[in-house]
Amino acid sequence: MTVSSEDLRIVGYDAFLAPRVPYEIQRIDDDADKVVFAHHQEEDVLQAMIAPSADAANPDSQLALAPNTEIAEHVLAKIVAVPYEPGWRIQTPAYTFAWPKGLKLWSAEASWGFEITRIDGPTDELIYLQGPFPDGALPAPEALVAEGMTEHARGTSAAVLGDASWIEIAYDAEGSAWRQRRYFVAADDDGGQFLVTAQSPAERSAEMFAFADEIVRDVVARTGSKK
Repeated sequence: MTVSSEDLRIVGYDAFLAPRVPYEIQRIDDDADKVVFAHHQEEDVLQAMIAPSADAANPDSQLALAPNTEIAEHVLAKIVAVPYEPGWRIQTPAYTFAWPKGLKLWSAEASWGFEITRIDGPTDELIYLQGPFPDGALPAPEALVAEGMTEHARGTSAAVLGDASWIEIAYDAEGSAWRQRRYFVAADDDGGQFLVTAQSPAERSAEMFAFADEIVRDVVARTGSKK
């Protein structure tokens, strides 16, 4: 299933939020659990920050705007109050998963719609999700090892519908050793699967794969998303 940049929703606490494309969204890794939305324009970057309420009985999340941002609607296409649920989740028509702290989301002109990086990391060290795909639609793991790449390892990671298998691929990029892990994650009981990709220079791959494991552990298909 193809996901576009416009499909992304951020859901948590008492808020349902749709960012304007193109966007950059980061979940601040602190106790306040703030989320900062940035909407990139040709000559400016407009920003809004939501500080969620910790009071489940009387939630009242606060939205703050950067000095150059006149109204929240210039950054967010939709702002809706929802029943209180602590934490932040990523949601598209195809899937939903808990958003690990310390990660940033970027809109992408690709069939997966957006990419995930570390807040302080470069944009080519990333994670992205595809699917769900129907049973038999994905190639065998070894078929993902392209020319110039080598299989480095195989293993499994915990997931909602049983362990997800993965293949780790080694390759060189601009003279540096890189690692890429492709996870095959069950999306339903009929053989449907997600394909989750994580890549990073070899020396930082353990951290990136740990973030990917968190996503794989929680991602689930939304009803009716399999095509």
